[in-house]
Amino acid sequence: MSNTQMFIEQQYSRAYAEEVLEDYIKTKGLIEKWPMIYNQWLDTDFNYAPKNNRLAKWKEYLNQEDNMSNFMISVLVQILGYEKIQLQAVLASCFKLVPDEVTEDIFQKMQTVGEFLCLFNATKSLYKADKRLNEEGVEYRYILPIITLPKDIQGLLNNCQYLPPMVDVPEEVTESNKVSWLSFEKSIFLNSNHHDGKADIEFLNIVNSTAMQFDKNMADYEDVFEKDALLRGRTNKMTKFLRTMSEKFYFIYRFDARYRSYASGYQISPQGNDYRKSMINLFKEELITDEY
Repeated sequence: MSNTQMFIEQQYSRAYAEEVLEDYIKTKGLIEKWPMIYNQWLDTDFNYAPKNNRLAKWKEYLNQEDNMSNFMISVLVQILGYEKIQLQAVLASCFKLVPDEVTEDIFQKMQTVGEFLCLFNATKSLYKADKRLNEEGVEYRYILPIITLPKDIQGLLNNCQYLPPMVDVPEEVTESNKVSWLSFEKSIFLNSNHHDGKADIEFLNIVNSTAMQFDKNMADYEDVFEKDALLRGRTNKMTKFLRTMSEKFYFIYRFDARYRSYASGYQISPQGNDYRKSMINLFKEELITDEY
């Protein structure tokens, strides 16, 4: 296990940043009074039997062990972990927190999470809901944090949108169909796609173990193709950071639903814009000739 690789994952991993944020929410007691408020609301008679029944089952589940605090903290991590996040994204990431024993209906699961969000939006203590128009003029509902997190936690959250390449050789992909970083693993298929057929694991192991390096001729240039100044700045920061960490690095590739392969990452990627492609070379270079 490489200490350097673990340090990089701690600086850029979403999973690690969310663990730190979760611990902060717990230790600061940000939701200390929420369970009492929520239980009182769950006891409300809504004069609609299906809703009353669903919420009665939900309350019974929440008041077992640490289910109440785990649910609240999990939802808050999704909200406080972003500068702003669409309501639909929160519902999509959190509806699975409502178990099938409460309801098997996905819409009702989302409704349960949505009701929780609406209740505590009224307190305006940690977040607030807002409506905004996108570039096409379509209205979206957003949730925005209204508390200031410590700089170290906010720094982790700002960094963790995309992981840089690995400085360790990735572990070989096996029949488990998982690709591994040091602190977490993912399916070899993007977005939880899967196939009945056999994936080309040998191909993944070849490309994942191919060492790369930065092109020294590109060190003084910036990404003029990236129009977003924030992303351009993050690309420069990540590139400088990785240069100080290791002379060579490796990309982890995964498949989409049609078995096309994509390298993990964004700012540093062999499948990015022209600048990002030109800044990368093979670590072990060979002269290509017309001799066979």
